[in-house]
Amino acid sequence: MIGRSILPAVLTLALVLVSCGDGSDGCWTTDTPGQLANRPSPLDSAIVILGEEQVRVCYGRPSARERPVMDGLVRFGEIWRLGANEATSIEVPFRSRIGDVTVDPGRYSLYVVPGAESWDVTVNGMVERWGIPVDAAVRAADIGTFSVPVEGLSQHVETLTMTFQETGSDSADLVVDWELTRIRIPVHRLEG
Repeated sequence: MIGRSILPAVLTLALVLVSCGDGSDGCWTTDTPGQLANRPSPLDSAIVILGEEQVRVCYGRPSARERPVMDGLVRFGEIWRLGANEATSIEVPFRSRIGDVTVDPGRYSLYVVPGAESWDVTVNGMVERWGIPVDAAVRAADIGTFSVPVEGLSQHVETLTMTFQETGSDSADLVVDWELTRIRIPVHRLEG
């Protein structure tokens, strides 16, 4: 039986995990739904169905607000949490390959080291955490890293946006757009 002193905390966490009411349902957060509504960088999610099962990414959506983003807010050659607030996470319900990294079913965090021509993307096993710092304790849970090329955009994207673009019945690209920059993170459903 759950003690009365921890029951409210358990129920609050369950509510936050299950229903944020802002498109981020099922995303882990440290805030209550009321606190989420007041964030300058809202929590959001994107999903894609691969092989009849759902892949979900959860991330915070910072905005440029007239500030330079690439090599400004997001410094080239330095670790970035790939969003705002909590660590950006991806949930895969089947054995998968994220970029060149093979993972079992589960939830993983993603962080990057951006550059002008390519970004290094790291898949990490430590998920339910604030996005920074990415210190030695976090890096000890790294599963693998791969590089993706940078694509230029012709129109400015004010707020970090992640979407999935299907590339096959068992694959999709996680498309990350911000400012005039796009990267694509391939996700493939593996058999077995």
